[in-house]
Amino acid sequence: MKTKLALIAVGALIALGGPALAQNDKVERDRAQLQRDKEKLRADKRKARADKRKLRADRRAAQRAKEQAAAQK
Repeated sequence: MKTKLALIAVGALIALGGPALAQNDKVERDRAQLQRDKEKLRADKRKARADKRKLRADRRAAQRAKEQAAAQK
């Protein structure tokens, strides 16, 4: 009798533990994906700021070149 109860208890633990482990694995994968998405968003923002700085610098350089060309005439 005790062995049957022990087997039933073990079976119940396995039956309930399996889906819980699978759920934990899915949660962990989702968390890791969210972390990767956040890092990519930060990198994209950094790149956008760098592009803006470069664009402003290019405009200033073009303006300076235009002024120098006008001054030489």
